[in-house]
Amino acid sequence: MGYLLTNQLDTTNITIYENLYSHKIIYKLPYLTLYGLYLRIYGTNISCNSTNYTIFIKDQNSLSLLTMIDTYFGKLKNYKPLLKNNYFTIKKNPIVDKLVTKYRDVNYIDINIFKINNYASHPYLLVYIL
Repeated sequence: MGYLLTNQLDTTNITIYENLYSHKIIYKLPYLTLYGLYLRIYGTNISCNSTNYTIFIKDQNSLSLLTMIDTYFGKLKNYKPLLKNNYFTIKKNPIVDKLVTKYRDVNYIDINIFKINNYASHPYLLVYIL
């Protein structure tokens, strides 16, 4: 399956639709509507432990992009940011294990920020590896 990655992100094109359990993220351009934010994050290094993959980011442009996204979604009450310093984590599972192997020998990772879950008291981004 192919994916269309966003080359330049403009937060004015992001729309958030709220329902009881989540916020859906729509990226709307005059000629195209994307359900989620499809991004290529450069300068990555992936490490793992027994429960998580940690994606470290060294590229300043990618860090700025994710910081801009965190700032934009920070307007949501009790939002839990994706980035922690210069990394984010993804929970391990068999599907993610297979996807991560294709990014071991390159210094980028393709992700989809699909929606914001509202479980418990802290909304958090739901991120998929493409």
